[in-house]
Amino acid sequence: MFLVRKPVQLVVNIAVVVLLAAFLVVGGVMVLPSRSPLGSLLGKIASDVDLLSNMLKYTEPRAVAEALNENPDFISRLLKAMVEEGTVAVVAQVVNENPDFLSAAMPYLDPEAVAHVVNSSGDLLAGLLGYLDPRVVAQVVNENGDFLAELLGYLDAEALTAGINQNGPFLSAVMSFLDPAVVAGIINQNGPFLTSLMGLLDPAGTARVVNENGAFLSALVSYLDPAVVAQVINENGNMLAASLDYINPAVVAGIINQNGPFLASVMRYLNPAVLAGALNANVSSAVRIIRSISPEYIADILNSTTMLSAAAPYMQPVPVARALMSSTDFVNDLLNFLDPEVVADLINSSIDLVRRTTDYVDPGFVADLISNTFMLSRVLGLLDVNVLANVVNANPGMTADLLPLLSPDVGAGLAAGIGANPALIVEALKALDPAIVTNALNAHPEISEELSKLLPPSLGVPVAQGLNQNPEFIGALLAALDPAPVAAALSAHTDFLYDLLCGISPPVAAAMVEGSNRNPDFLASLISHLDPATIAGAVNANPDFLRTLLSDLQGSLGTAAAQGMTRDFLSALIGGLDPAVVAQAVNANPDFLRDFLANTSSLTAEYLAKGINAHVASHPLGQDLISVLVTNISEDTAAALAQGINQNVAANPADNLLTGLLANTTGAVGVALANGLNTNPSFIRVLISNIDPVVGVAAAYALNYSCQRAQVDPQYQFLRKLLANLGPAVAEASATGLANNLDPEGMVSALVTNLNPGLVAPLIAAAVNTNAASRAMIQAVVGQLDATTAQTIALALNANPGMTSVLLQSLDPAVVAGLLNDNPSFLSALISNLDGSVIAEAINQEYAMHPGNSLLERLLPLMSGADVAELLNDYGYQFLVDLLSNLDGTAVAQALNTPAGENFLTELLVFMDPDLVVDLIKAEPDWPNGGAIKELVIHIFVYRSELIGLGDSQFRVIDAGVYIPPNWPPFP
Repeated sequence: MFLVRKPVQLVVNIAVVVLLAAFLVVGGVMVLPSRSPLGSLLGKIASDVDLLSNMLKYTEPRAVAEALNENPDFISRLLKAMVEEGTVAVVAQVVNENPDFLSAAMPYLDPEAVAHVVNSSGDLLAGLLGYLDPRVVAQVVNENGDFLAELLGYLDAEALTAGINQNGPFLSAVMSFLDPAVVAGIINQNGPFLTSLMGLLDPAGTARVVNENGAFLSALVSYLDPAVVAQVINENGNMLAASLDYINPAVVAGIINQNGPFLASVMRYLNPAVLAGALNANVSSAVRIIRSISPEYIADILNSTTMLSAAAPYMQPVPVARALMSSTDFVNDLLNFLDPEVVADLINSSIDLVRRTTDYVDPGFVADLISNTFMLSRVLGLLDVNVLANVVNANPGMTADLLPLLSPDVGAGLAAGIGANPALIVEALKALDPAIVTNALNAHPEISEELSKLLPPSLGVPVAQGLNQNPEFIGALLAALDPAPVAAALSAHTDFLYDLLCGISPPVAAAMVEGSNRNPDFLASLISHLDPATIAGAVNANPDFLRTLLSDLQGSLGTAAAQGMTRDFLSALIGGLDPAVVAQAVNANPDFLRDFLANTSSLTAEYLAKGINAHVASHPLGQDLISVLVTNISEDTAAALAQGINQNVAANPADNLLTGLLANTTGAVGVALANGLNTNPSFIRVLISNIDPVVGVAAAYALNYSCQRAQVDPQYQFLRKLLANLGPAVAEASATGLANNLDPEGMVSALVTNLNPGLVAPLIAAAVNTNAASRAMIQAVVGQLDATTAQTIALALNANPGMTSVLLQSLDPAVVAGLLNDNPSFLSALISNLDGSVIAEAINQEYAMHPGNSLLERLLPLMSGADVAELLNDYGYQFLVDLLSNLDGTAVAQALNTPAGENFLTELLVFMDPDLVVDLIKAEPDWPNGGAIKELVIHIFVYRSELIGLGDSQFRVIDAGVYIPPNWPPFP
């Protein structure tokens, strides 16, 4: 763009030189003697120098002028004769010796008559100029500007051409003595003549005149009429192009440097095609000129005209590129003075040239150029983005090579410029080719990171607007981006990301997902490089964006997200998230959550737990992540959560999401989880309804790990804190969920069977014992469990006798008593399926650990004998058989021997079904030990008997039956 200006200036200079040459010729002609009919004779006389000089001394200038005016034809013939006689040199000497005469005669000359003579005497002029004294001619010209100005209007350019072309040195010398103001006045009044003359001049000769008269031309330009000069240049493009090869750049540069305003005016009238042609044909000359020109003046010229924009479409890319790269310093300095509106207009109107030129431009040069951040900032606010986009799209290699050469400071200029022109981003995203952008960013990640640090928050809005209007762009972009630099860039600038997300519309979020769906590896890698605090803040600031984003994510993105979260990023991210926002987003896309969980490793789960721990620890209960999240999670999301866990555990039974999560979750999280579940019990209902048996195993392992860790570090008492804070509604929902589970037996059995009794049972018991609402909670659970579920639980307890034993050892008797007293239907089914020997063993072990203060001793005072009797009457036969067969009689006896035990037993016997008791006694066919009730001895006070004595008696029971009076048992 800057090259064009220089050729224009050169052309102006050449035009000036030509005009001066013409004036000199006219001056020479006017010195000729007049008014003689004998042209040939006078021509011969003119060969005498002394004679001619003496004649002029005594001749009146006015009379000579009048004679010439009245006889132009005669003068023309006379001049031809002088050429024929070889007296041109004599005439020139006479002219040189009489400058005052010439100056005095000119005001009286008729320009038209003189022009007739000149036009008819081309040969004379060609020969004469070589002998004239430049100083003399210049004096004549300087003193007769008005005459010469009028004279040129009548001159024949072709007639003057030969004289000028053959006398370059002379014309150059003359110019050094000319008055620029006078010459300018002559030129300004004779545009058409000069236009014709220029096309006939010798470029080399003209260039020589320019090269040798820089000072004169510099002064001359300030007096010229830009419109006239432009007209001359516009119609002589070829001559201008040819002249550039011969012009001294330093001279032209000096002229330009001193005449910025004039050149700016000239360019308004110039023909862009002519300028472009001159530049295209003279790359090397243009380059040399550029190096010599003052950037400040060039900027002044360009700032005042639209000429450059008009010329650009006619320019060829190769010379432009070469010229630019050969004048880096000049171009950089020039940018400091340019008006951004001018630059923007140039680029906007020259899309093809800019696009094609970049194919030949060195990226290093461009990077250095762009480092003028102030200029860049202002220009970007004015650019037509479609032009920029087309240039970028057409030159992927240039874009990729340019980025590593840019200074990070450039980002400040870019950001400010884009911020001032939001439409730039909006429109650019519509036109850019995502593949080009991604290739460039991927090749040089450090640039995107550095630039992003300088982006202002206000830029987020226009970027979002651009994405909103071109969702396809972001989709394609994400599909090809290298995630590491993107993550670094996002993490580097929190405020920008906040504002960006707040402005992105749902369709754009969907498009982002579409791109990510095509490139899940990108997301995985991206997450692993992100700064969690930045992302969390941005997500919190724009809940609608996240919700819409997740609603369109495919399952593969869940996988990728899980794979990406394998370091402390997840912990820190969760610590900064707004749980309500997350809940909304997750609810919008259960499938994403499912696949995310399905592919989450135990390591990821560990960091997930750390993040949850951090959030819960730093927020009041009820405002923490878990409480709010669980409170707001929908049933569909809960189902997806269960499915994700199922898939995760199935793929990694021993080392999975649950093991990594629960083993690293603190007790405070357990409290928060209970709080959330209490508010949203439907979550646990749906979750349990959809859990597979394999998850039961994993949950058992996870709880084992958790409880093991809790023994070392009390802050990890997750299970205890969870159970201690659950409310009845959660218990009820849990029971309902278990009842709705497609395989409750398998799930419960898998869970209970795999629990570590020594680790888990004490914590469960402690949690239940310390729960302020434990009675209500447990009763609510049991009250909702049906017979099938009871059977399942019983089978699970049977399969894990150690668990049952430790539970009984640790449970508060009041809790157990409450269960037995208030939930007969569930407990009936439970007991009917329990292995009595397991319970008996648990009771025995517990008694051995606490003689005199056993569970039974503490339990019986709290139990209702009538309720237990009813329970045993309905479903307890087999349980009692196994229980009584294995119970330690001492433990039972001590429990019954207490006052509370006696009351319990009395009530129990009153309500026990006699047939059940008979069956228990007769359980063993041979009755060797008196059935299930072993060694039963009854103490009876006999008042009346025919076979035995009266008083206290002891009877060993070996058989039993039921007899309703007046019926009696048979006697042996």
